[in-house]
Amino acid sequence: MDLENWNHPAIHIKTTERDEESLHPIQAYTDTSKSDFEVGAGRVIFLDNNLITTMQYRLNERCTNNQAEQMAILKALEYIQHMELDEKIALVHTDSRITLQLLQNKKKHTNLIEQIRTKVIEMEQHECRVEFRWIKAHVGHRRNEWQINRPKKQKKTRTSRSVTLK
Repeated sequence: MDLENWNHPAIHIKTTERDEESLHPIQAYTDTSKSDFEVGAGRVIFLDNNLITTMQYRLNERCTNNQAEQMAILKALEYIQHMELDEKIALVHTDSRITLQLLQNKKKHTNLIEQIRTKVIEMEQHECRVEFRWIKAHVGHRRNEWQINRPKKQKKTRTSRSVTLK
């Protein structure tokens, strides 16, 4: 991303680490899986506690786990952005603390992080409120656990899509 296209440093991405139940009607969960030969990412989205969509992506094997997590977040945001609702208030759950730290660090401008920032700004300009929450991985969180092994199985799933990071 070119310097002139970076977002203004005063723009702030909202994150939280509180564990209480969320009142956000839209909740997205992302997760990734990396082996020696494959990288997968997935996202699930709930509306008013009802599962409405899932998607798994196969990424280039050179992608890092962090890049895969960021791609899953971006894909979740894209889906949320196109939902036809009167009021959009979304909470995106991720177990990638590094991604949340990068979103908060205005001096870091990686391509995917800037795409996420830009998407959030774009959504907020259209009356969609987006927040992010870090959740601990592999501790039995019911919705995150539902997602956890999905990317590992994605090569056998017909809903898989290949995405190439540039």
